[in-house]
Amino acid sequence: MLYGLETVSLRKRQESELEVAELKMLRFSLGVTRLDRIRNEYIRGTAHVGRFGDKVREARLRWFGHVQRREIIRPIKHICNKHLL
Repeated sequence: MLYGLETVSLRKRQESELEVAELKMLRFSLGVTRLDRIRNEYIRGTAHVGRFGDKVREARLRWFGHVQRREIIRPIKHICNKHLL
């Protein structure tokens, strides 16, 4: 679910929709239905998965770190530096 989200800006609604989809997949893989009324935090803990928004932020920071280590002549480095100023 995180593939390519390092460079995409998400609105709160889009992030929420992705989190709902992730929880739906986790419920399916654990054999839990909404009728069982099990809290999302318990499902995430059972599956050893963190919150979706936190994982996206970690992936973005990891990508940003890779960009910052690039040589100064790379175009992506210039683009990122201009947006930071």
